Amino acid sequence: MEQIVGSEPIEKEVKGFFTVGDIGIGAFVGGPFVGGWMLGENFRELGNSRLARKTKIIGIILFVLFIVATYFTKTSMSFGIISSGLAVIFFNRYQKKDLTESLKSGDKKKRTKWPRVCIIFTIVLYFLAILSVMFNLWINDNLKKQEEYTKNDKQAVSLMDEGKYNEAVSLFDKNLLIDSSDLRSHSLRGIAKLNSNDISGSIDDFNFFINNKKDGFNDRLVYFYRGKAYDLEEKHFEAISDFKNALKAPISNSNVKDEVLDFLLFNLNSRLGNKQEALYYLNETIKINPDWESALLFRAQIELSSGNLKAGCEDAKNGNNTADDPTVKDALLKMKELIITECAKL
Repeated sequence: MEQIVGSEPIEKEVKGFFTVGDIGIGAFVGGPFVGGWMLGENFRELGNSRLARKTKIIGIILFVLFIVATYFTKTSMSFGIISSGLAVIFFNRYQKKDLTESLKSGDKKKRTKWPRVCIIFTIVLYFLAILSVMFNLWINDNLKKQEEYTKNDKQAVSLMDEGKYNEAVSLFDKNLLIDSSDLRSHSLRGIAKLNSNDISGSIDDFNFFINNKKDGFNDRLVYFYRGKAYDLEEKHFEAISDFKNALKAPISNSNVKDEVLDFLLFNLNSRLGNKQEALYYLNETIKINPDWESALLFRAQIELSSGNLKAGCEDAKNGNNTADDPTVKDALLKMKELIITECAKL
């Protein structure tokens, strides 16, 4: 191709060809596809179909490359500037003089409408490309957040197993920054806070869980721990209500057994002076676990104090500590010895 450099400007009002301004704006907005098409149309008006076709093909190839580059660099404005600059340089170098001479000779033709259609089409493609980039960024961001969430959750649970509750709370805090409505993080952070003596903070987490929970979604565990928190705050009626709700919840998604909840309800009602209800839950505890020594000894005390000596002494002889806390084992043994001593006097 012969390099031709002209010196006379092209009249803007002429309708047969695209001026350097038309091409620059078209390439900036529509990228190399529109720029290449407009340059190709100019070559077609000049009677060079081969160069017209070749220029349009190059424009399409560059457009595809620019879309790929936009995806990887996450920008589009700079490519519009580059595309516009290249199109203007190409026009000035290969078309300006020929178009100027053609216009001087009065060879004017009606401008085709196809480039306008292509501009609209390319703008749509550009927006779709940008939306695609944004969607992929969103997907990648979510994947990174999910990876971070899983890592934090696993580490936090491990720290709780080690008794490092404050460190676990910090990791659950990070996960709730990722998803503030995550019920799992709220429930586990509540347990960690309770074990680190942040009772009011644990209740806040448990309240959020219960107010937003899905049906049957770990209800028993949360009601159990919120009940313990209320008990520590001496809100005994709220604790009783939570332990009862825990009993109603499915046991399949929790390791909190019915007999544990029954025994807690016995203990609370006993402290509140609700003797009949306390005895009911104590009997329920022993019905489920006949070998639970703490429950048997408490019932033995109640029976002995009410004059039911035979039943009381029988309870005192039974049990094997299967459900007792090792930290109170000595106290239980002393209690048992005292009861048996009293029974021996009868």
